[in-house]
Amino acid sequence: MNNIKYLYHYTKLSTGLEYILSDMKLKMSSMKELSDPYENQKLYPRLYKSSNLKSKDYNIEGEFLFDTSYKINKKIREKSKIICFTLNDISKDKNIYNEGFFKPRMWDQYGEKHKGFCFEFDKNKLIDSFKNEKIKYYDIVNYSNKMNINDCMDFYIDDEFIKDINNDLLSFIENNNELLFFTKLLDWKDENEFRVICITDEGEKYIDITKSLSSIYLGSNFPKIYTEAVKKIIVEKEMDVKIKKINLENFCPNLKKIYPE
Repeated sequence: MNNIKYLYHYTKLSTGLEYILSDMKLKMSSMKELSDPYENQKLYPRLYKSSNLKSKDYNIEGEFLFDTSYKINKKIREKSKIICFTLNDISKDKNIYNEGFFKPRMWDQYGEKHKGFCFEFDKNKLIDSFKNEKIKYYDIVNYSNKMNINDCMDFYIDDEFIKDINNDLLSFIENNNELLFFTKLLDWKDENEFRVICITDEGEKYIDITKSLSSIYLGSNFPKIYTEAVKKIIVEKEMDVKIKKINLENFCPNLKKIYPE
């Protein structure tokens, strides 16, 4: 991961202009807001009585099972905040087709059919903006069709678990964060994804990008009328950020410098 220098984030025109550039912040999403059903659907824990449970007659079915399931899903699907990026493909030759900002399908899917933005961030500076977070994870996503979250959904109930489930859940996340957050099916592999995760009780979570934003790429269908507005924001904020527009003339992709000229 040390050889990763830049991270890329695609978004539509209105989000990029009205929120990200205006506030210089990225909004993190909860897991339940993700588009992959493997990640946004409810988890079903399996509960077992631990040998350390003093009250052997304690009922771990019914209401307790429902309440425990709710808390597990609340912590993992709602309290786990995520922001997703894509990477340069450093395993291949260096050309525009292997750059993180030039992924036509991602421009279509996330960049409003090439009318939006792709923001480039300095990875180390962006990660540094999380230094005050108590619980955080960041890593490259692994792709496999052998992922099975069932492998980690066994919970052994003891008196400490009953007294305070939160500590057990944080340990569970720590031990299984790779499977929970950094594993996806092979069908997604071309996104070449990098993720940052925070476990927080905050309702909404934002990342300050003032120091980490390094370049802004405008899609090939980016409306020309908004180009000066983007440039004005960067100039007024006195940021050392490059602005470039992707051109696809005669199917020959190239970059046009917008700022600095």
